Amino acid sequence: MRNLILCLALGAVASSAFALTNEDLAANTWMPLEEQTKSSCELPAMIDFHKDGTLSSEPGCNNMSGRYKIGEDGKIDFSEMAMTQRMCAKEYMDQEMRFTTMLNATHYIKKDDKQLILLDGDKKEVGRLVPEKAKACN
Repeated sequence: MRNLILCLALGAVASSAFALTNEDLAANTWMPLEEQTKSSCELPAMIDFHKDGTLSSEPGCNNMSGRYKIGEDGKIDFSEMAMTQRMCAKEYMDQEMRFTTMLNATHYIKKDDKQLILLDGDKKEVGRLVPEKAKACN
């Protein structure tokens, strides 16, 4: 019995150790992994998660802002999302559409090494974010 209680206690500590926090998300500015592999990428889509639960993003052409809340199980909820309505070159508008579609499909988020894995409601991967770095698209 004592071993069972110890195992349960250690399991709870281990699972909480892997819970994603606002601080984890705010540690970097993130860009889609796929943008790093495109030769035509000039200005990658990016998103900043702030410790206070707000976010800002440049998904392509426009600026986006809003709020997020992350649960212990990796569930992420976006709210109060707003985006400017500028028109740009087709390449940037297409990039923006891919990025916002990926975010709209995201219901869960988890961290794997230095990547954020975005998952849909069925916990199937919809995309990955990596830390943004200068000249990552070149």
